Amino acid sequence: MTWKLPKPIKIYEALGAVAAGRVKEEENEIRVYNSSGEKYYIVSFDQETNSIYANDNASYWQGYLGYPSIAFLFTAGLLKYRDDIANYFKEVNWKKINEKYKRKYDMVIEVVLYDAEKMGGKRDEIVEYIDSIMTQLEKLNLQKHAKRYLPPK
Repeated sequence: MTWKLPKPIKIYEALGAVAAGRVKEEENEIRVYNSSGEKYYIVSFDQETNSIYANDNASYWQGYLGYPSIAFLFTAGLLKYRDDIANYFKEVNWKKINEKYKRKYDMVIEVVLYDAEKMGGKRDEIVEYIDSIMTQLEKLNLQKHAKRYLPPK
């Protein structure tokens, strides 16, 4: 079964996770830590079956690739990573901002893009890059891995 494409906000979150160094190989597994550092998600990828597994909420409950999987794909070189753009999202506390805007992701994107512009980012360039990542994800045609574990609490 193929993964559904993520909401664009998940790409922004993944870029922030990579830029902040929150993707780590520990104890023979890939761990992606959340922006507050209080928990982590496990990601695994099977090249032979082109399948990916992650135990984040979006992946487990919604059936689309969550930011931990996307962050892993950046670090594995399967998606084109741009450090210059990712650095705009490095310090974002995603949990806090998502709760503040009650998970209205379009509003969250507007806020982080506004902040990126204040740091010198070009909105059109960032949005175009996010769109290109969505296209790359679609072309990867990633499958859901057979194993499933509940997300951490």
